Amino acid sequence: MRMPEVGLDAFLAAFRVHLRIAAITPLEMVLTLFPPLVYGIVVVAGRGGTGSSVTVGTGFAGMAVVIISQSVLTIRQERNWLTLEQIAVSRVHTGMVLSGRLAAMTTQAVLALPVAWVTIALLFGAPPVRAPFQVLACVAVGIAGFFGIGEVIVGFLVRRRYYAGMTNAAFPLLLLLTGVFVPLSSLPAWLAMPSRLLAPTWAMEGVRRTEAGGSAWADVVIGLVIAALTIGAGILYQARAEQSMRASPEAYLR
Repeated sequence: MRMPEVGLDAFLAAFRVHLRIAAITPLEMVLTLFPPLVYGIVVVAGRGGTGSSVTVGTGFAGMAVVIISQSVLTIRQERNWLTLEQIAVSRVHTGMVLSGRLAAMTTQAVLALPVAWVTIALLFGAPPVRAPFQVLACVAVGIAGFFGIGEVIVGFLVRRRYYAGMTNAAFPLLLLLTGVFVPLSSLPAWLAMPSRLLAPTWAMEGVRRTEAGGSAWADVVIGLVIAALTIGAGILYQARAEQSMRASPEAYLR
């Protein structure tokens, strides 16, 4: 079997495994989405009305918490199952297995978007959407961006083996930097600068621009470029981690 075929099989197998695990514990997904939904409800109530930006932002917040928490759980599972040790002595790239599971958890996380939309619509009324195609394009950018962020997080977890408190620290920081509830214009300049390096930030800026009657296409293009660069950086980071694991498996995996 050629290496590309081995890699694709590993990717698809990891994707299916993750979804099967998720199907066993459906309540976990519901409980994971609860905090960001509450945040979104609080923001809508505080601003005195709904809108497409706060609704999409609530969905993105749900995506963020799912990807972060599931990334930590995934690496723990792979270590406990000794999967990474086996991969380290095989022809399969570690990144193919981890990306397969990440693609599955991103698929799960996307469910946060319709859940947020329905929840806010039921409580406050359907949010108005001025440019639906542009908003959908922004949502696609956000999804790609969170996938890229997930690639970096998974690579970090494999290489650094740090778990304790990561979800509690990373989730609110990611919410702040991606601007899901706060526009860049409301942030200090020094904090807005790193925010511009994240694709979901541009997705949210695009949605807000459509609310103001403007065009989001420039934000979409910039966000897509950043998302592609983030995904590439995550893949390279995982490749470096794999090199280290193959050179010294026991040091990294036990």
